[in-house]
Amino acid sequence: MKSNIIYVLYHTFAIDLLFWIVVNNLFLTSVKGMTSFDIILITLLGLAFSIVLYPLINLINKKLSNHVSIIIGACCLIVSILLFTFCRTIYGFVIAETLHLVSSLFRQSATVMLKNNLHLQGKDEQFVKWKSLGQLGYSIITMVIAIVAGIFFNINPYLPMYLCLAFTIVGLIFAILYNEPKVEKQDTPPQAKLKTVLKRKIIILIFFMNLFGVGTYSFFLTKTTLLLQTVCENGGMELAKISLIVSGVVLASRILRVLSNFLMPIIYKKTKKKNNLLISIGVAIILAALSLALGGNLPTNIIVNIVLITLGLLIAISIRDLYSTLENKMVVSNLPESEQRQALMLGNIFGNFGRLLLNGVTLLILGLTTLNNVYLYLLIFAVAQIFVVIPLSKYLDTDTNQVSEK
Repeated sequence: MKSNIIYVLYHTFAIDLLFWIVVNNLFLTSVKGMTSFDIILITLLGLAFSIVLYPLINLINKKLSNHVSIIIGACCLIVSILLFTFCRTIYGFVIAETLHLVSSLFRQSATVMLKNNLHLQGKDEQFVKWKSLGQLGYSIITMVIAIVAGIFFNINPYLPMYLCLAFTIVGLIFAILYNEPKVEKQDTPPQAKLKTVLKRKIIILIFFMNLFGVGTYSFFLTKTTLLLQTVCENGGMELAKISLIVSGVVLASRILRVLSNFLMPIIYKKTKKKNNLLISIGVAIILAALSLALGGNLPTNIIVNIVLITLGLLIAISIRDLYSTLENKMVVSNLPESEQRQALMLGNIFGNFGRLLLNGVTLLILGLTTLNNVYLYLLIFAVAQIFVVIPLSKYLDTDTNQVSEK
């Protein structure tokens, strides 16, 4: 039980850059003087480098214990926020974004640690419960941060950055504390070859789902505040008012995220046909894309635009942790232990492929038109993922933890 609680605390503080995720676009535009094109370019290059570095990171990870991997991931977060805060060149921001993304590859080992700890406790069936509790803790703290981030930013735009650094250090402490019992060497299967994992049908489906589905809603979650900021600026609003609106919208999304994570274990337990959960996610992505496209382009009252953009963001945020938890569940339930760690890392890198694709398309579109029109084209990707999510959803109705090692 103690290890499970530490997992929740680790997930709460070490899963991402707290504060930064709320004010990043405002900080880069108003403090660092960047344009929408610059921000998307930095994201694009960071994604590209994280993908290029994946084989090396996978090789390193295979030689490390799960515990050491999550500690390295926490350290990467600390270095990335230091660079985001103090660097002055676009090259420094690209390195910061790359480290931010690379950290998530190392942090995937925490999911394997949670599964192993639950197995040793004889509580394999509680995986979704504890995974959701970790997401819930993170959601609660980001909700609180969303309340104060805009206020702190108006006092001093660097204040949220310093607080983010402090939180990443706390995350490192919990990464050091979180561990799994040592098992006999012969009980630990050797890591399967990458090509073996890639041949699995479930991995192929996860690739396309993360390419179109995760790539789409991840873009919504990271760039929608930029769209909101653009719409408000076009409406003649001042920066101070815009920062409060953005914080308010982010706060609403965080409240919904807390609620969705709180309800997740209950919904999962009471849903007889688990595959319906994944299909619902596919439909939600389409609805979010439609709402954002309308909010960014309807020539109507600015309040209506803000409401539609907020609605799209809320829909996207409500499914973010849900899909992550279900993807992890499918991996640990349908693949042998020797393949799980690599499969979880691959799921993450597949998501980066999707984000790379979406940001690349966005840069091309921005060369011809405005950010508002980008969301019209993203409807194509939102619709495409529904054809993948249906066959992938069948793996949720299986629970084959005793898959034989090959």
